[in-house]
Amino acid sequence: MKKYIVKLALLALSTVAFVSCDEDTVTYGGQNFVSFDKVASTRYNAFENIGTAEIPVNMAFPKSNDVVVNFKIENSTAVEGVDYTVLTPGSITIPAGATTGYIKIQIVNNEVLNDSKSLEITLTGISDSNVALGIADTASVFKRFLIVNDDCTTNFLAFITKYNVINDKDVVVGTASADVNDSGDCNVLRLTGVLEDVNNNGTADGSYVDITLAPAAGDKDRGTITSDLQFYCEKCLQDNDGTENDVLLKIGGTFSNKAVKQLKLNTSLYFPSSSTAVTSSSVTLKPIN
Repeated sequence: MKKYIVKLALLALSTVAFVSCDEDTVTYGGQNFVSFDKVASTRYNAFENIGTAEIPVNMAFPKSNDVVVNFKIENSTAVEGVDYTVLTPGSITIPAGATTGYIKIQIVNNEVLNDSKSLEITLTGISDSNVALGIADTASVFKRFLIVNDDCTTNFLAFITKYNVINDKDVVVGTASADVNDSGDCNVLRLTGVLEDVNNNGTADGSYVDITLAPAAGDKDRGTITSDLQFYCEKCLQDNDGTENDVLLKIGGTFSNKAVKQLKLNTSLYFPSSSTAVTSSSVTLKPIN
């Protein structure tokens, strides 16, 4: 019988210590520039029922004059005039003394169960030669604007928030966040903060689990959760000779947005060659107030 060494599994299956670090304030003193915010991500979500989306374009320092920022829209699966209308076509103005202007896009809220739509927005020019356009990060000048369909069989968008991860002993063992996936697929939530990295230092950049919600008896606010994910992690789950590094994660459970909003996950880890769980546990995700 193999002796399994669990060096890393789900954060949901462990009670690890978390260290709080003080944040340092850094003062920027370089060239003035304009940029989209949240430069770590090239995606900007807009739910179909939002009305008008306002995408901020920020400038590092205010100017005594108006600054005009030009942009273009291309590679769109959304149809202008059908799915959206640009209220600030071609350019926006950051007023004198201000540091933010907004690209405004009105979203058409229909009642059609179809795919989410997207369009690509690129900042292309600026009226002030003393202000740079963007920084090194691609997402400072480029955003994929995703119009997320809300006409799904579950109210899955209600679960997009940050959560405490609570084990079966009612102890908070970490945090997680829920978002749509890259395509904005109906009833799919992408969880981050649940997987740890191979060095046991917390969540690895890019680690996520997609879970699928299915309604119970047509009830959009409660039902079941399923997910299967095979992934590779060098020191995640090994046998005694350290060769079996592919891991199959299976998730079941329930979701509810009735009296209490929560996701209850039953998680199990398998080697792909086995039908016997190596380790399993249950956790509850409750929104952080």
